Amino acid sequence: MTATAVGLTKIGVMAAIGEGATIALAGAAVKTGAMIGLSVAAAALMRPNTPSSGTTLDFKPDPKAPVRGAMGYTALGGNKVFQATWGYKKVAMSLGVALSLGPIDQVPRFEADGATVTFSGPQSEATGFYAADMWQRTTLGLPGDAALLPPTGLKYGNPGLTGWGTQHAAPQVSFSFWTMVLAKNPEDRDVFTNGVPDPRWVGRWMKLWDPRKDSTYPGGSGPQRRDDWRTWEWSESPYVHALAWCRGHYKLNLDGTIDRTKRIAGIGAPDAAIDIPAFVEGMNVAQANDWTISGEWSTSDGKFQTLLAMLQAGGGEPISRGAQISVMVNAPRVATYTYTRDDLIGQAEIRPLTPRRERKNTIIPRYKSEANGWQYVPAGEVTSSVYRDEDRGEPRSLEIEYSHVRSAKQAAQLAAYDLANLREGLTATLPSKVHLMHVHPGACIKVDVPELALAGQKFIVRRATTNHQSASVTLELRSESDAKHAWALGQAAQPAPSPSLSAVDPKYVPPPAPEDWTVVPKPPSDGGVSQPIVVIELPIETTDIVTVIIKHGPSATGPWTDGYEGSPRTDGRYEVAGLTPGQTYCFSLQYVAKNGAKSEPDIKCGIVAGELTAGNVIPTAPTIVGLQGQINAAFGDIFNVSELVADARTQLDAQGAEIAAARGGQATLSARISQVNQARIDGDEANAIAINGVAARTAHTEADIIDLENALANETMARAEAVGQLTARQALNPNLTPNGNFEQGSAAGWELPAGFGAGYSSFNGGWIAYGELTSGTVRNVQAPLTSVSSDVAAIQSSQIAYRMASNAYVAACVMFFDAGYGYIGQTPWEPLAPTTDWTVWKAEAYTKPAAAAWSRIVVTTGGTEGFINLRQAKTEAGSVCTIYSSDASVSSLSATVTEQSLAIVDLENQQSLAAWHVVAEASGGKPARIGIASSALGTYVALDAPYIFWGDNTVFEDATDTLQTTVGENRRVLAFGAPFGASGNLLEWWGPATTALGTMTTGNGLNGRMTTAPYVFDNVIGGGKTGGARSFSSGPGGSSAQSTVPGVLAGSMLEATGAINGGSLDADAPLFGTISLYEESGGVQTLVY
Repeated sequence: MTATAVGLTKIGVMAAIGEGATIALAGAAVKTGAMIGLSVAAAALMRPNTPSSGTTLDFKPDPKAPVRGAMGYTALGGNKVFQATWGYKKVAMSLGVALSLGPIDQVPRFEADGATVTFSGPQSEATGFYAADMWQRTTLGLPGDAALLPPTGLKYGNPGLTGWGTQHAAPQVSFSFWTMVLAKNPEDRDVFTNGVPDPRWVGRWMKLWDPRKDSTYPGGSGPQRRDDWRTWEWSESPYVHALAWCRGHYKLNLDGTIDRTKRIAGIGAPDAAIDIPAFVEGMNVAQANDWTISGEWSTSDGKFQTLLAMLQAGGGEPISRGAQISVMVNAPRVATYTYTRDDLIGQAEIRPLTPRRERKNTIIPRYKSEANGWQYVPAGEVTSSVYRDEDRGEPRSLEIEYSHVRSAKQAAQLAAYDLANLREGLTATLPSKVHLMHVHPGACIKVDVPELALAGQKFIVRRATTNHQSASVTLELRSESDAKHAWALGQAAQPAPSPSLSAVDPKYVPPPAPEDWTVVPKPPSDGGVSQPIVVIELPIETTDIVTVIIKHGPSATGPWTDGYEGSPRTDGRYEVAGLTPGQTYCFSLQYVAKNGAKSEPDIKCGIVAGELTAGNVIPTAPTIVGLQGQINAAFGDIFNVSELVADARTQLDAQGAEIAAARGGQATLSARISQVNQARIDGDEANAIAINGVAARTAHTEADIIDLENALANETMARAEAVGQLTARQALNPNLTPNGNFEQGSAAGWELPAGFGAGYSSFNGGWIAYGELTSGTVRNVQAPLTSVSSDVAAIQSSQIAYRMASNAYVAACVMFFDAGYGYIGQTPWEPLAPTTDWTVWKAEAYTKPAAAAWSRIVVTTGGTEGFINLRQAKTEAGSVCTIYSSDASVSSLSATVTEQSLAIVDLENQQSLAAWHVVAEASGGKPARIGIASSALGTYVALDAPYIFWGDNTVFEDATDTLQTTVGENRRVLAFGAPFGASGNLLEWWGPATTALGTMTTGNGLNGRMTTAPYVFDNVIGGGKTGGARSFSSGPGGSSAQSTVPGVLAGSMLEATGAINGGSLDADAPLFGTISLYEESGGVQTLVY
């Protein structure tokens, strides 16, 4: 949904909002000036700190120099690691120079003092001016490169070179061995009168893996393979080099494999911790814009700063996407989500302007010019009259050096992007609902919240922080202008003006959100007499609302009756009386702001007013209870039984003389009324008494209502009792899929691809399979194999419950396999409609192949970003999917419910002695709530019975008065009768839910009580920690270490904490590590976490 706010008053938004001020826009509290300067961070990203980039052309004499790697097409000064003179009167000089980490493509050109020198012949002797005076050999940095040696047969070559030989190979380093004769005649030094010439090697340097050229990578095509360096090719893409830096540069083996235990340079993150599709997107954008990289990295620079410099050349920047290293590239973006008021929780923070000192209108880019001897030179100013006019003509310039850029055009385009991004001064922090956890940094969304002065404004997500405790997601956003891309790439003369807040209507007040208020019927008061009342619960957190208006009526269009109009109440509770018993109502809620503006009403319908309780029974008339049943026999979806009691004197008169005698106080009358079907009394009759209503919901229900009997009376007291016995058979077909809803407490049988997992989710109330969908990656989630052999009906149906992000593509089908698990067919793929609410996909009435012995539900996730959750996989015989059942052996579920609507009516006292009613119907994962009331104790009732069973917790199949409950992964069992457990001595036990009842002991529980001394046990020792701290270090270089904790009791908890003592660690570098827990028994270790 997209909406545009109407015009503001004469005072503009910028004038009305000062930095750091708290403002109210259209009734919503918004705080500005709290963005911690995203533009400051953006400016820092434009100028990465890599000191080594200034020494690329230097001829550096340092045998212990850091490792360097050359990127793309560029010139190097090299690092001198060896130098010696030799021959007659030391007339010859040889130098060993390390150029770049390999493998490299080629070194086509060498320059000495700026003049190109070529070499030829078996000993690579110089031609031209330096003929017979200079020799040079180079290697390509392969792991099998042999040592380079000086030329032989020189006229003055004795004595020979010492300190250098075949043992001085430099594998995996592009190396140059450079030899010169310093004089034609040993007596005079007439060749190199100015000393050793300044060398420069110009080449096409490192070969790297490009996913786009690898057919094994989704969407790739070509012979390259990520783990075979022999297939790699030379690349000048900034994102290819950035990806390689994130993955790390390792020792290469001769057979093409990579020894990942020996990292030479780079971050060294595993592929699972890198958002490779984002890097691939950057490669494509850089290729389309002709953006290349030309430069050198060094291990002396910080890892994060090195990554910044690489991405700067491709118009990108690194971001954190959950636990992955990702990138964001400057390119046109399509909004993948429209953010509305319904997504916002809490207080939004808006910063409408970039601070004055950071608001630049001109950038002067510096780049590396080959024409100028590979020196950094300034390009022309990048500016716009639009930006200068916004700054009232004041020049505000900034010089940025693009250290790995060798093209003036590329430098100008990158500078234009940086300038436009600096002008994106509109930033926001939005605390949001948890379903937005699928929105990741780098994503583009559209914010359409007019009360925040944001109407259809596009934003880039800079950071997304998930708070699992409060089930919320905080999005930090920066505005995004579409027109800047054409301007930055030279396709438009001017950029769009800097983004600003949208105009707002001061009279606009946002309507109440449906989830912000509830309507609840009020239970009867003490004594059993009450008029129908509903309670509206409406917490209001803002002071902008001064009046609440509540109305009710028979329909959404009225006519309306005032229920409440006044100030918001501190407890948020509003009672509305004067309702007609049993009538269905709509309720309207409106807000009034301080300026008198009213919101549009939010309306809720389908609210049924409660019935009167039995306080107005006429004492001279007996009372008959009527049973009204509405049964949907065709679909069996809803079963609703309500009992009505009314004044039925005219009906009793028709029964004859015995009724008349009872009314006159004559002898005892025993009358049997059989087969009374749906005695209905109009709700507007004065003496109608509705005792209670019970709603029971189930799916596919058959109902049989039996046995309505016994209206009893005598000459002094008439007691009416209606007993309805409902036998309901729930037609649930057996679930043939084992562990379809993770009933085993694990993902046994499920086949989950990389990036997916399974576990208990408190938010979803049980186990689910979950996964993040990644652009360019297709994954298949497979439910457990289901046996569909010949004894199972040929017509079958399957279903699975899912919820997923709105931009994810997902499809499902049922696949069939023969007895040897060979694939033999499937149902058609069916796309799943995007929804963040749990929804059931169904494949009904399909015919399994005759040869099918197995089937399974398969869900495929497409190549777009998002998330998906799955649960409740079910396959059953028949042409219709029944509701999910967890037990595959259940063929039907039967229940007998006996309802006594009017337990006792004492006609002499005119009071209801006991009654029960529905407080809340079953909803979602919550059961129905039933209230019980008595005239003496209000809403409390004393229960008196030989045995009291709570739900289905007669855990020992007898009447031992037991209770049990499960909370998370633990279960509590409490016995009021005979003890239980393996030793028969437990009265109470609290421990892992997976422990069987018959095997419970004092050793495998957390705590509890028993019949034998010491009568209590506690394996947690009051909840404290046992054992001392055990410290161990993994050591440098990313190695691992372990420590053993002996004597751990079953069911105990272990706590492991880690600390990183950085020393020389780069504070900005991403860090990775894991903690694993093994259980050892009998010398065998088993991974448990």
